[in-house]
Amino acid sequence: MFWGHGDSLTEVAWSPTGTHVVTASEDGTVIVWDADTGEEEIALPSQGYFAAWSPDGARLVTDGGDGAVNVWDVRTGEAALTLSGHAGAVFGAAWSPDGTRIVTASLDGTARIWDATTGTEQLTLYADVGDWVQSAAWSPDGAYIVAVGGGGDARVWDAETGAIVLSLTGRSPTVHSVAWSPDGARIVTANGDGTATVWDAHTGAEVRTYAEDITGGANCAAWSPDGAYIVTAGANAVVWDVAAGAVRFTISGHAGGVRDVAWSPDGTRIVTVGGDGTAKVWDADVSPELLALSGHIFRVLDAEWSPDAARIATASDDGTAKVWDAVSGAELLTLAGPPAGAVTGVAWSPDGTRVVTTGAETAVWDVAADVKLLTLAGHARGTVEAAWSPDGTQIATASADSTVKVWDAETGAALLTLAGHTSPVLSVAFSPDGAWIVSASYDGAAKVWDAATGAEWLTLAGHTSPVLGAAFSPDGTRVVTASSDGTAKVWDATTGVELLALAAHTGEAWSAAWSPDGARIVTAGQDAMVKVWDARTGAGLLTFSDHMNVVYSVAWSPDGTRILTGGLDGTAKVWRVWPTTQDLIDDARQCCAVRELTNEERAQFELPR
Repeated sequence: MFWGHGDSLTEVAWSPTGTHVVTASEDGTVIVWDADTGEEEIALPSQGYFAAWSPDGARLVTDGGDGAVNVWDVRTGEAALTLSGHAGAVFGAAWSPDGTRIVTASLDGTARIWDATTGTEQLTLYADVGDWVQSAAWSPDGAYIVAVGGGGDARVWDAETGAIVLSLTGRSPTVHSVAWSPDGARIVTANGDGTATVWDAHTGAEVRTYAEDITGGANCAAWSPDGAYIVTAGANAVVWDVAAGAVRFTISGHAGGVRDVAWSPDGTRIVTVGGDGTAKVWDADVSPELLALSGHIFRVLDAEWSPDAARIATASDDGTAKVWDAVSGAELLTLAGPPAGAVTGVAWSPDGTRVVTTGAETAVWDVAADVKLLTLAGHARGTVEAAWSPDGTQIATASADSTVKVWDAETGAALLTLAGHTSPVLSVAFSPDGAWIVSASYDGAAKVWDAATGAEWLTLAGHTSPVLGAAFSPDGTRVVTASSDGTAKVWDATTGVELLALAAHTGEAWSAAWSPDGARIVTAGQDAMVKVWDARTGAGLLTFSDHMNVVYSVAWSPDGTRILTGGLDGTAKVWRVWPTTQDLIDDARQCCAVRELTNEERAQFELPR
């Protein structure tokens, strides 16, 4: 992390060698940093709109104020040249690939080309009347310039004659930035409507639009050096696979959003700057997301690990359950539910040989043989979720008929009916010793039952909306519940006393699960977020946000190193997690420029000073 500016950062750029980073800030300075150590090397006065390196890394161009632009010698920190002529503020500047010219973009509605040695103005490129020019960029061969701004269109000019050769008709009233692909065949624009659009640089045709953040504008879009990826900056930084049009991963870490983003010259790192006044360096090849399982055609309502963590089972309202290889992501098996009926839940037997699926039909399957072994019939309405007893001899099912039933897992005989909820039961789980069952209901309560007799033991009342999920802690002493009121709560499983409330999600909290050691809780919600919490203090530890919509299901791997999620976007995803904050810090040291935590920060995360 680069920490030293006194206000929001507006732009960031790598030196051509990848050894330094320059940042521009609204505090009136441009700072050059050592990219490996994060040490400040040079501070230059500037209006804070932009900073750009010359191709040889020897000079910087920055905003000089009053329509002027300054060129600096990076080695000495001395001003080498001033470019004066714009009648309004200058928003951006870029060097030609050979370093002989500079193009500037201005509020006065022009882009201007300057001789980078003498400071002489060579050419003026005019935008539409009343529009400003926000950003300008050279084609890789230096033959053309593309510029964008307030008019929503991008224009391509011949850099020698000033003739307009192409217009990219905008899909947004404003465009914030523009960049050529490394091969010169495409152009990407970051649009005020929160999208980034790729255009054919020869024909002007729209190739693809990426919806980065529909709640706000996309501040910047930048190509990776190989042209395979685009990173966009907005509320977060999002890395996109250009060919697939899919999110590769999301970088979340700035308060106040991401103002600008840039790739290192070798494509291995990404630097971001934000409204929080910091710049951060990230590993471009490492994402918490390890695997995306794509094959369901509708929502993934449930996703569960096999006991040995080698396989994953998913349930979808496309009417199927699927079994996947947890390492490669290969689809191994599809279990078909009843015609036109959703599969609402899936659960592995403790020995990993069987799976129970819920929905309009509740069925037990032999996974190896792909054979339906049993149908559990007896509920008056469909089932929502199922759970195996720890010894594998019983199955509990939660039903829309407001009851929980317990079944013999070998014969399918009904053993118990737990009646006490007044609305559909949405979740069910056994305690680790098999002595208790917890259920969660649309009636706003969770209940704890004696698994041997079916007697109601406790009612956990405190949520203000339906309770969507419930689970025992690994030691059986606590219960976590997730509710459509947006919170998750931790309860004493013996007394029913509320121990902790997590203000988890904007909108409904759909699911909550304990880490195998009971030290952390993960929640998933309507806001497409997956959050990890300290189960003792309630402190937030991690947030994952690569699902495109509601996340319905979340589960820890048996070893606690991965989290599995399933969502409305039709995918299940596997995420890497760290057992402790120190493990996360150690990992970050290997990939990123970091700073030491203060003693106060170390105390917050209970780390040694």
